[in-house]
Formats: sequence, C-alpha cells, structure tokens
Amino acid sequence: MNTRRFIAAMSNDIKFQYRYGFYLLYLVISVVYAGILLAVPQNWRTVAAAVIVFSDPAALGMFFMGGIVLFEKSERTLDFLFVSPFTTSEYLWAKVLSLAVISTLAGLAIAITAVPDTISPAILAAGLFTGSVLFSTAGLAAAVRVRSLNRFFMVIAPISLILWIPPFIALGHHMNLWHLPGLAIWQLHPGTALLQVLREGTGATETPSAKHLITVAAWTAILLPLAAGKVKGMVRDLGGMQL
Repeated sequence: MNTRRFIAAMSNDIKFQYRYGFYLLYLVISVVYAGILLAVPQNWRTVAAAVIVFSDPAALGMFFMGGIVLFEKSERTLDFLFVSPFTTSEYLWAKVLSLAVISTLAGLAIAITAVPDTISPAILAAGLFTGSVLFSTAGLAAAVRVRSLNRFFMVIAPISLILWIPPFIALGHHMNLWHLPGLAIWQLHPGTALLQVLREGTGATETPSAKHLITVAAWTAILLPLAAGKVKGMVRDLGGMQL
C-alpha cells in the first residue's frame, strides 16, 4: 500500500461524502437521535444511548457504503480508477476508514449530548470505530457484486437480520426480560459483542469490555480479506487488471 496514494484516496472519499450530503445527513440524524434520547427517562437513557449509537455504525455504515459503491458504478468512476496504480486494498481501506471517522464522531456527539456524566469516551470511540469498520466492510462486500439498489437491499437484508437480531436478544437477557441459556456463546457474535462494548461506553454496564472489543476486531479481521477478494472480483468484471 502506498501511503501517499492512500491518504489522497481517503481525502477524496471524505470530500465526496461531504459534497453529496453525507455529513449533513449524519448531522440531522445525530440531532434527531440526541433529541429522542433526551426525552427518554433518565434511568433508561444509558441503555437507550447504547442502542442508538449501535445503529449508527451498524445501519448507516452498511447502507451508506452500498450507496457509495453503486453511485461509483453508475458514474463509471471505477473504470477510470483501476487503470491507475491504485490498488484494491487502498480502495477498501479508504472507503471503510472514511466512514468510520464520521460514524465515530457522530456517535460520540450523540452520547456526549445525552449521557455526558456516564460515558467513557475512549471505550465508546473504540467500539464505534471498530464496529463501523466491521459493518461498513459487510456493506462493501455486499455492494461490489450487485448493480442496482433493489438488488443491494435484497442482499443486505438477511445480513442485517443476522447482525442485528442476536444483540437485542442478548440485551433482553441483560435487562432481565428473559433468560438466555448459553450466553457466552451468544457473546461471540460480533453484533452482540459490539453492543456490550457500547453499553460500557455509555455507562449502561460496568462489565469490562476488552474481550468483547477483541471479538469484534477478530470478526473484522476475518471479514476484511473476504471483502478484499470481492473487490478484486469486481475489478476483473470491470476489465481492470488484477491488483
């Protein structure tokens, strides 16, 4: 990976996101989320904050990534991009990290507004950043092999259910809504582990989150090479060289 070329690519992605209103949309969503949290009773607010910021990297990262890739395909940006020395790894990391930065900042802003006295900024930022990388990578892997937004939604829907449902089942156990046998197994799920990190980050629990953060990072490490392989396949379909 060429550092100078990667920095330029990430800078261009940030400019693209700003130009097409991603930052404005994140701002609007953050204001709405913060308003909702401020209306939640104080004794529920830390848990609600964890759930809200969970949706930030999980939902927005996946769907925004799909929109970005499909837009680049429709504008034939990729055809020109990959005849340059630009590599698939630089493309993947520029996309994923640029979205991770904005997602982390938005999540921190929401939590600081809603639960300023209970948050652990370092833990929350680590969870937001790692979770955003994970879910954005999943969105990228889904988007590179499809050619329409409808098809993307068909592909991403089951992935979203797999990533979203277990965390909230486990959350019900933690809130004593039901008993969940085999909790240790459930916590190996990336979404469940991420929500646990965010719960500690917002002050909803004092359970140490290091092992859960490692779980999210491990799943991300598994998913990244799979996504990179799909990006290379996309480049071959475009007629580009294998990088």
